[in-house]
Amino acid sequence: MRENWALWRLVLSDAGFDYETVFYHMTREEIQEANVALDLQAEAMREQTARRLAEQRMNHQMGRR
Repeated sequence: MRENWALWRLVLSDAGFDYETVFYHMTREEIQEANVALDLQAEAMREQTARRLAEQRMNHQMGRR
């Protein structure tokens, strides 16, 4: 299973990859690039959430909602 994790990660993600495409049509390089893109997207979402929470805390501390 571990050797196929990068492939299953794409199939199970919300990115829209299907089993046949990932396992039979993508090259190892394409799979690696797609996984890097998923990592970058996840990091961007975490940063956006952190900014939003920080803004909400600041507004709450200043008496705004």
